[in-house]
Amino acid sequence: MRRKYFFVFIRVVIGAVYIISGVEKLLQPYENFMYVIQGYDMIRHAGLEFIISRVFPWLEYFLGGFLLLGLWTRASLVGIGAFSSVFIVAVGQAIIRKLPLAECGCFGDLVGMPLAVTLVIDIATLFFVILLLRFHDRGACSWALDRCWKKEKEQQK
Repeated sequence: MRRKYFFVFIRVVIGAVYIISGVEKLLQPYENFMYVIQGYDMIRHAGLEFIISRVFPWLEYFLGGFLLLGLWTRASLVGIGAFSSVFIVAVGQAIIRKLPLAECGCFGDLVGMPLAVTLVIDIATLFFVILLLRFHDRGACSWALDRCWKKEKEQQK
């Protein structure tokens, strides 16, 4: 029983973090996030940097919202897991290459975190996403819209 509440808590926290991160970037000019992307020095094409700076915040916002509500939970977890993996690679390579980044840029101007802290948080997020995917049918999807729709479909049969 306690495990179910733990899973719901983790799902809500990860969803809220992604919503906040996405909203903070959406409220700022997209050039701010594009500048952050350029600081990681991973993408050599300006057009791709532009697309990422425009699309990533919306994806973070919607994936976080879906996860928070428990709507398309498995797909949201997979998307957030993919994002976390990309963030781990980006931050990890920045640390290894000793890029002159004072903070990660994860939350726009709202919160600034050193890269090492960001890396730990991203690894923890990926761990919890994998855990939620593993136990998706055993409590991780409790108090989720997915579960309500699943019950309705079962009752209709």
